[in-house]
Amino acid sequence: MSAPSPTSSVVVQRAEILERVRQLAAESAGVAIEAVGPESELERDLGMDSLTRIEFAMAVEEAYGLELSDEVAEKIQTVADATAAVTALLKV
Repeated sequence: MSAPSPTSSVVVQRAEILERVRQLAAESAGVAIEAVGPESELERDLGMDSLTRIEFAMAVEEAYGLELSDEVAEKIQTVADATAAVTALLKV
C-alpha cells in the first residue's frame, strides 16, 4: 500500500478546516450546521451582526491558534472566505 500523496493530504486538511469553520460559524450564528455551507454569507445567510462576526473571528483564531489581522477579518464574508484565511495562515 502506498503512502497518500501530498496533494491528497492537503485536500483532506482543507476539508477538515472547512468542516471545523462550518461548525464554528453554526455555533456563532446559533443555527444548525446543516444550514451552513461554504458559500453561506455570514450576515445575509447566517444572520450574524458585527459583534457576532467578531466573536466568530475570535473563535476561529482560538481554534487554530492564529491571529487574523483586522484587514483579513473584514474581508471575510462567507464560510469559504474564513476557510481560505485559515488555510493561508497555516500554509496548507
